[in-house]
Amino acid sequence: MDDLARRLVIARGDGIGHQKLLNELSDVDLLVIDDFLTVGLDPEAANDLFAVLANREHRLPTLIASQSGPAYWVEALPYRVTAD
Repeated sequence: MDDLARRLVIARGDGIGHQKLLNELSDVDLLVIDDFLTVGLDPEAANDLFAVLANREHRLPTLIASQSGPAYWVEALPYRVTAD
């Protein structure tokens, strides 16, 4: 997850590159997010992640592995809707 968050932050500096990364994550055959929320997510990265997950919903599989439970996600993510 740390690498993904870092890539999202770096890509934000280039609007086209940022959108390209979001599109790639939205369309990969299987998106695996490991170590979810072992590092903090800033609000923009959380929004990016939410957009990717929303784009994948009912289309492609996503696997999220975490050392914490959903109750922690609600505390750690900046917006309750994103956490849900």
